[in-house]
Amino acid sequence: MALVAIQERLDFWKSVLALGWEVGWQDLERRLRLDRDKRRSWVKLGAKCAAVAAGAALGATVFLYRFKPEVIVQSIINWNRRKAGFVTKTVKDAAGFTFSYGERGQRRPNQPVIILVPGLTGSIDNWVPVAKFMEDHFMIAVEMPGGGKTSCNPETDLCIMGQVQRLRQLLTLLKLNGRQLHLVGAATGGTVVGCYAAMYPDHVAKLTLICPALRSAETADVISTELAGVDSGMLFKSPETIAKSLELLSKKPRKLNKQIATGLYRIKRQNMLDGRKLADSMLDDIWRGEKDTLLVPRLKNIKAPTQVIWGQYDRVIHVSGVEVLKQGLTDCQSVDILQCGHSIFMDEPEELAALLEEFIAKR
Repeated sequence: MALVAIQERLDFWKSVLALGWEVGWQDLERRLRLDRDKRRSWVKLGAKCAAVAAGAALGATVFLYRFKPEVIVQSIINWNRRKAGFVTKTVKDAAGFTFSYGERGQRRPNQPVIILVPGLTGSIDNWVPVAKFMEDHFMIAVEMPGGGKTSCNPETDLCIMGQVQRLRQLLTLLKLNGRQLHLVGAATGGTVVGCYAAMYPDHVAKLTLICPALRSAETADVISTELAGVDSGMLFKSPETIAKSLELLSKKPRKLNKQIATGLYRIKRQNMLDGRKLADSMLDDIWRGEKDTLLVPRLKNIKAPTQVIWGQYDRVIHVSGVEVLKQGLTDCQSVDILQCGHSIFMDEPEELAALLEEFIAKR
């Protein structure tokens, strides 16, 4: 009897457990089914939200491209700077004058700081194509008055010697005047750094001159046209004239569509107006007088080892300037003439980077 009672109890609890298991499993299945349906609903909702966001982003991009192309162009410029390692910074003097510059790499002890100075109306972006092919040197790409976002007002001295003093002012603000510098300048920027190296030789460890503005035996197309009182077109005055400007600067100019050209023009419009003042001053100081009063008479005062780079087909500053530099410099260590136009940044950025790296590595 006891065994029968035990068996009955076991059978009873088995049936209870079986029933509980069946009910529990069915409940679990129901819950999973509900969860699956909820997940599907959330996925569908997420997909709809993503589609709406993508549509809104596309619509905004189309609107900006059509009506505010300068926003698109500036976004591309900023992205390219970051990709090349440049961080855009500003610094002000006591009077509120603002300098804009790009900083790249880490400072290293016992290594000269590389200072990059562009030409007429130039900015950090001139050096972006070159920096992409270089090591992680500590570099400062300067935006001089009349170029980029550095302050420029009617009282700003836009002559070359005024630019030299502004460069010295910036280096003082950045506490770099006591540091050994490797100055790299192109076109009018080359004239600025050359004059700087002559005036402050103890602060310059190395000097790179890339087609600096100076008078030589021959005069290139752009300068000849300007001296004849005709606008050469190098400083564009409308989106439609950018193509002409690129043809003068580059041996293999890029083609820009109408909207991108419009955006670029709107960004650079004020720089072009300021650049006209600097160009007129430079023409007076270098070509319109009896002799060059800027870089050429100061070459003998440059003590730093100097690298010279020029484009064979430069239509702005004639390549015969190479001979003037070779004769006037006391320590001209290398001369390279590349098969390109005035804007070596655009035509041969990788080759220019390789030449700079080679000179940097020299002790």
